[in-house]
Amino acid sequence: MRSESHMRVLIHNYSTPQSTEPLYLTEAFNAIGGVTANIWSPQVDASTFDVFDSFKPDLFITDIKFISNDIIKYLSSSPNLQIIVNVSDAQQEHIDQAKQVFEDNNINCPFLFFNNANDFNKLKRKGVDLVSLMFGADIYLGKQNINSPEFKADLGVFSDYDARDRLDDVVSDYRVHHFLSSNEELAGDVDIAMHHMHTYALFPKYGKSIVTTKESVIPQSFFDSVIYGNETYILPRYEGQRDKLSETLKKVLNVGFDLTSLDSEIDFTLLRRRVLESHTCLSRAKRICEKLKQDEIAKLLQQEIEFLSWA
Repeated sequence: MRSESHMRVLIHNYSTPQSTEPLYLTEAFNAIGGVTANIWSPQVDASTFDVFDSFKPDLFITDIKFISNDIIKYLSSSPNLQIIVNVSDAQQEHIDQAKQVFEDNNINCPFLFFNNANDFNKLKRKGVDLVSLMFGADIYLGKQNINSPEFKADLGVFSDYDARDRLDDVVSDYRVHHFLSSNEELAGDVDIAMHHMHTYALFPKYGKSIVTTKESVIPQSFFDSVIYGNETYILPRYEGQRDKLSETLKKVLNVGFDLTSLDSEIDFTLLRRRVLESHTCLSRAKRICEKLKQDEIAKLLQQEIEFLSWA
């Protein structure tokens, strides 16, 4: 990688209806001097070699699902080009295979990363640097200036599964409540279905928001709801997962209250500050730079984080 004076980052657009990670990392890197980041949509009709040759990245960020033979060929002939890979949806055998391919082709891969907290990780770190890079709040969503319907409601339940039976007892206490999802397969089961990039405009319309997911993960929607919305809670799909999720959140957010209980006494001002200080896309970009020993860029990102936290 070239000197720390400037870094060029190419990021595959592996965003999903539930996460804008590649988009918010691109925005975060471009928010500071010393970095130029560009998003690469796999749907774009351009050859891999043309994309790399025209942008000349120092760092390439992708998802394991998008690694093609052409990417392997290009990286194998570019020893100074680093690649880091999101392996959140991968099975252990896929990670083992990728590790072997990278070694066989002399590909410069400092680490792989997953979007879970370490406490929820089931992947083995055998012979590979496997890093927790959790989802973060996307502070740039507001740039879209989405026109959303005018309403106020008591409770919004944001889920990636049909949570009506799971939370029937909870929502019955609220006169006006909605079930929402960014999972298009649930369009017929929820009150509001929309892409996650647009939900930021709905969070502030609810007095309370519950985020619940079918996976053992702290989703981006939780962090986004904390900074864009009002009172935010998180519940697992299954009751047996509650204690571990609660303790993990306390550790991750450095708080003492239980965010999995609507009866808890929660300091939501403190919660928002914790997210702004340590759990936005700026903090995730900073963690990448720290792992790559790009210390000057990490310091610039920390300055942005401090400005955001106290603005």
